[in-house]
Amino acid sequence: LVSNNVSIYPNPATNVLTITMSIDAYTSYTITNDIGQTMIHDELTVSKTNVNIQSLPMGLYYITLRGNNGTKVKKFVKM
Repeated sequence: LVSNNVSIYPNPATNVLTITMSIDAYTSYTITNDIGQTMIHDELTVSKTNVNIQSLPMGLYYITLRGNNGTKVKKFVKM
């Protein structure tokens, strides 16, 4: 069992990005664009979270998860 297992899908995404993780693995997330500007920041309170990304321009983004398991960064593409 990997306690800090996290999945972010679909990738590329259009309207909604889904974050699934083991419960309490991470407590917040931040989505930044390719020049480091914070676009979305929110808390993670459940093991499956849907993030509305409709308002984001098309491009490459980084999602940073923070919590008990430290910090994890993943890339995704908004179509």
